[in-house]
Amino acid sequence: MKKTGKFYLYKKQKENYTTALTKCIEGTVEDLLSNQTSPRKPGMLLGRVQAGKTFAYCGIIALALDNGFESIVVLTKGTKFLLSQTYKRLRSEFKEFVEDDLVEVLDIMKVNVLSGYQQNKKLIFCVKKEDDNLNRLIRTYRNHDRLKKSKTLIIDDEADFCGLSFRRNSGEIQVGTIMGQISSFRKLLTDSDFLLVTATPYSLYLQPDGYQEINGQLLAPTRPVFTHLVPKHDKYIGGDEFFNLPSNESESIFHDIFEEITNDELRVLRTPRSIRLNPNIRIHGVDGLWDALLNFIVGGSIRRIQDKEQKVTPKKYSFVVHTETQKVRHDWQADIVACCLRNYSSLLQLDSKSFAELIKVYYDYFKYSINKLSDTKMPSFKKVLESVKSALVDGYICVQTVNSDTDTEALMDEATGQLELSSPFMIFVGGTILDRGISVENLIAFWYGRSPRRFQMDTVLQHLRCFGPRPINDMAITRMYTSLGIYRVLESMHRIENALWESIEKNGPNCPINFIQRELEGVIPCSPNKLLLSDVHTITAGRRILPIGFNTQTQSIQKKITMRVDHILHLLYNPYQQDLSTIIKISYTEFCSIMDNIWEGLLFEDHYQLPLSEMKSLAKHLIKQDKDTNYINLIVRTNRNISRKRFDGRFEDVPDTAAGSKSELQLARKHGMKTPTLILLRQNGKSDLGWQGEAFWWPILVAQQELTTTLFSRT
Repeated sequence: MKKTGKFYLYKKQKENYTTALTKCIEGTVEDLLSNQTSPRKPGMLLGRVQAGKTFAYCGIIALALDNGFESIVVLTKGTKFLLSQTYKRLRSEFKEFVEDDLVEVLDIMKVNVLSGYQQNKKLIFCVKKEDDNLNRLIRTYRNHDRLKKSKTLIIDDEADFCGLSFRRNSGEIQVGTIMGQISSFRKLLTDSDFLLVTATPYSLYLQPDGYQEINGQLLAPTRPVFTHLVPKHDKYIGGDEFFNLPSNESESIFHDIFEEITNDELRVLRTPRSIRLNPNIRIHGVDGLWDALLNFIVGGSIRRIQDKEQKVTPKKYSFVVHTETQKVRHDWQADIVACCLRNYSSLLQLDSKSFAELIKVYYDYFKYSINKLSDTKMPSFKKVLESVKSALVDGYICVQTVNSDTDTEALMDEATGQLELSSPFMIFVGGTILDRGISVENLIAFWYGRSPRRFQMDTVLQHLRCFGPRPINDMAITRMYTSLGIYRVLESMHRIENALWESIEKNGPNCPINFIQRELEGVIPCSPNKLLLSDVHTITAGRRILPIGFNTQTQSIQKKITMRVDHILHLLYNPYQQDLSTIIKISYTEFCSIMDNIWEGLLFEDHYQLPLSEMKSLAKHLIKQDKDTNYINLIVRTNRNISRKRFDGRFEDVPDTAAGSKSELQLARKHGMKTPTLILLRQNGKSDLGWQGEAFWWPILVAQQELTTTLFSRT
């Protein structure tokens, strides 16, 4: 493979590619050249949400052009905004070569006849995944023999969206139009390769290995031949910062990000005219949004003052409200936002003292977070108050709906291809248009309330426009507002994403992804989102699986339950006579007996349910991983006192002791290389710690250290 061609060498030097990115780009092209890729057996470029996938595949295009590829087809998600954004980005990335007449970047819908001169250049086509665009692409190649015979690289950007296109019509599953058109296009080509680019590949990995027959058609699954990971850059903020939080809350600003909103408030935002809007009187029923908007204005004001004090141009900031898909609801939400802003202005005019006292509360709230950054100075309250007043009085705050009725291209920043921030404080209210591919600069407030009955794995993660390259000082004032139920779903999704990355990092790009449990092998790929987040559980080496967010039964009932568990354990393992380093082995049947009794005493809060059947299934799966063992290690500890909740109101989720040579978790890891471990902690359950005043057993299942990362289906 040629690595010193004019296209790649220029891009590599100009962009100063890191060692990791260079390895990703060169490894991808090398695998494209050495593998027969197709829509059914594609290559895969996998990156995090808003973590530089386009930047990486532009490097891949440059290297491909140096290695025999004459034309590149970039398939984009089916919106005008994203097509325009991709077209402008590619023209910018290859600007020097376009100006030197070596490369031409074309919007397929503006192509009719290509001259011989044009066909002699390297051609990059931008094509929306939509009927007319793909038909025009097919006609263009069909009518130009030189194009048909050229070596072509097809890059399917946001590959899980439309790349697998099956749909249900009158109860029957049919092959979608887009998939058929892509297949027809490829049949025209003499020599082509196929590369998928996505951050959410679950619909591609979580498919059957064999063929499936649907309505008389034999359908093959789409499984990547190889996968290369786009490395995260040092400015990237994503799921690790939003969900994978350190145990000590006082250490990190990221513990301050999540703000819980109620389901009742989401219902108000979903239901037009459900509350009365009065510009002169504070509206009720949307207290969370009222609070969030003030957070946004005060936090943004703090950062703009900090910029001025550092003698740099103050940035403009954005707030995204994404809860619904229907336009009538967007209008209602925009009306609520506008009314909240008028409420603040009214208070400022009528009672400036009360207004100042209100802003001081928000100022002190951010001061707590900002003080965690040792090298960041908090501006004076007087400056912040004046900045907030100015924002309200001088019209520095703009509310913009973004949906299919909006001319989104008119909202695009010509220079960046992102939504333009025309005012210092931009509030975007919208739905699916604020989805994958759309970048929103300087996003410091994200209100997320999309809550379908079942979350689709390949959809929800793409909604998180708050991910991306972020200055750490902005993160001190960044907040994500969502319900507890949605937040826990997003946490689960993050674990699944990390599990996938760990599996690929461990096994390498060219190995098969042995990533799912056999229970999922019969899933028909009728939709890229057929596999839903609520159906899948992530298991990684050493992971702890335990119930949280529960209380116990009343004292009289709980006492009987605990006595039954005590009796079972006395027959197996007398914790009062055993050394702390002692481990015994129990069978799966004994495990189930213990769990049956413990679960009788657990009363879960909403969104924290861990079904008994799932705990048993996970244990069964872990036991099966080593053919030489058929047991579970058991560690028992007694006389424990832990609070039901932490000081910040969150439920305790670390009841086990992780430190010290004799700690139960260290012991589980030491003796659990190939065998799962059950840790049982007898909590005294004191009422002053939030419990019911009666002892109970808290179980923790610890996966073995030598475990292949797995997605386990609940169904």
